[in-house]
Amino acid sequence: MITSRENLIEIAVRVVLMILFRYYDKATPFIRQIQPEELWLYNYPVTASYVPSPVLWCICIGFPTICFAMFFILDPSSRKECKSAISGLTLAFSLNAFLTAYIKILVGRPRPDFIERCFPSVKGTDFTKCTGRLDHVYDGRRSFPSGHSSFSFVVMVFMSLFSARRLEIWTTQRMRGLKLIFCTLPLLLATTIAISRTCDYHHHYQDIIVGSVMGSVIAYVTFQLYLKRGGSNSVMVKSKTSSTKEPGDCSSFNKL
Repeated sequence: MITSRENLIEIAVRVVLMILFRYYDKATPFIRQIQPEELWLYNYPVTASYVPSPVLWCICIGFPTICFAMFFILDPSSRKECKSAISGLTLAFSLNAFLTAYIKILVGRPRPDFIERCFPSVKGTDFTKCTGRLDHVYDGRRSFPSGHSSFSFVVMVFMSLFSARRLEIWTTQRMRGLKLIFCTLPLLLATTIAISRTCDYHHHYQDIIVGSVMGSVIAYVTFQLYLKRGGSNSVMVKSKTSSTKEPGDCSSFNKL
């Protein structure tokens, strides 16, 4: 049984990770040199995000909230399991946030639109002496890995796994196709958000691949940590093999 002290430690871990995320998200990134032969990689126009950060946060918070509420309403007995899922998801989210921000400043890879960020008006050649707004320029050196990709995948992969568990798609055959589509929708949403980051020239495709893989791995590990033990106790789909044996029924024994 988890004690109050252990709960406080769990909360403290997440708070510390988010504080570190905020710190490294504002820290000065590594000033990586840009070679003449790679200028084409960073010479794309500055455009608005197809999925702005506020929209990303609303998706990452709102989607799980709706899913947990839906599962709880349809199956009130899932309260304990939903609580474990929320614990796992919050840990996955905060751990991903810290790692993403930390790696960004260590690598310091310029974004595809970095040259225009650095020299918004008169073009120059010394990329250590940019004339653009300082915070805009620093943000232009935080391309690797993609934060939109890692955040969307850490949330959506976790929710996809949890949905598959609650709907028991591995143990029942009823409406299996429909359940699979429902569990795949979060992955489609995460993929759409990740791909949009190449369309608005905010990330290279390597940034998106690494961010997506990192978020997926963190989601899978935390899901295994918090929800793997024991089978699903969902009663949303009644099993046809429920125990209805009469006293003295020995049909379940192996025949000699």
